[in-house]
Amino acid sequence: MERFISKIRQDMELADKIETFCDFRLDDEILDCNSLDYGMTFNIAGLAFGNDGAGGEYILLDDRTVGFCSSEGQCGRIAENITDFFTLITNCYYYCEYLHKELANDPDKLVEFFHRWEEKSREEFNEDYDDDFDTVRMEIGKALGIPVSEEAALQSLQRLYHCLTIEPQFISYCQEDNGDLSPSEPLI
Repeated sequence: MERFISKIRQDMELADKIETFCDFRLDDEILDCNSLDYGMTFNIAGLAFGNDGAGGEYILLDDRTVGFCSSEGQCGRIAENITDFFTLITNCYYYCEYLHKELANDPDKLVEFFHRWEEKSREEFNEDYDDDFDTVRMEIGKALGIPVSEEAALQSLQRLYHCLTIEPQFISYCQEDNGDLSPSEPLI
């Protein structure tokens, strides 16, 4: 994890590209996930290291997988390790768009959706930003030393779907006013 974090912290231009393109920013400090000030606890210990623009938190779990807890109360593992995490967010623009059971269960639908989503994302990104979608993706991949290709994207998505099934599931608990603990919903 340290290799990626130090690379991003030392290169503000890279950090800005990752924030814009991958919707990921490093937390100011790495904290025990159970010490976050969200009123939640987690069933698996880990280190919170980054977040998305909507308030979701990325956590490197003790088993070295990467978990995500969304601002909407969904929680789950999304990557087998930190390299797979950065491969996923670089190759799969707004990867949360792929969190649908029908895509996880049907490789043909996944490929079809991937092509449609990539084209739509490319058009919108190129309209909204002064950078080119494919160029930014390649620059991030090169800087982080991760592969960038359709094959890498589809493999990342298959690993994402696998991670969502790893037991025990990664769950957050929110304490209700009456003292009861409510478990999070799964990501898909």
